Amino acid sequence: MDPKGAESLAQALGVNRSLVRLDLSNNQIKTRGASALAEALRANPVIQHLVLELNPLGHQGASCIADALGPHPSLLFLDLRLAELGEAGGAALGEALRCNQVLQTLDVSYNQIQDRGTQALGEALRNNRSLQNLLLRTNQITDVGVAVLADVLKHHRALVQLALGNNHISAHGASLLSVALRKNRVIQILSLELNTIHDQ
Repeated sequence: MDPKGAESLAQALGVNRSLVRLDLSNNQIKTRGASALAEALRANPVIQHLVLELNPLGHQGASCIADALGPHPSLLFLDLRLAELGEAGGAALGEALRCNQVLQTLDVSYNQIQDRGTQALGEALRNNRSLQNLLLRTNQITDVGVAVLADVLKHHRALVQLALGNNHISAHGASLLSVALRKNRVIQILSLELNTIHDQ
């Protein structure tokens, strides 16, 4: 989908009041298209489910989407897998989550958000009480990023799923999560497959 196509679709979305699910996976949407979609999200108060997987949004496109996400009144599910977000994109989404109290599922797997992006998302959860599923697979996250998530888990009462598979988490990071789980009675699914957790 070229930028003009994304802009045309965004214009229609801006005036539509019945569409609740939109899947735009694998459409080569970049910053310009993301900016148009963000404007449409601001004008559309009913959409609940948005999939932008496999689009090269980059950190600038992610920032556009994040700006619209913060105040959005109805978006429950946002899929940004394989969107080239990087650390800055993860940080932008973290800022959005600080003021959003609606979103329930955020999937930013395969985006190299690394520790900086992870820390921003974790810090946002201190104020966010709506997010139930946070998926962070394959993001080059180390124990540094996990430390923030583990600290938040001790007190968070909404998160039921945290996916951290295929990162760079060691036994130390796993130990931090273990301590957090002793205080958390809400989380149901914790995924740590394909990390570097070994017996000590």
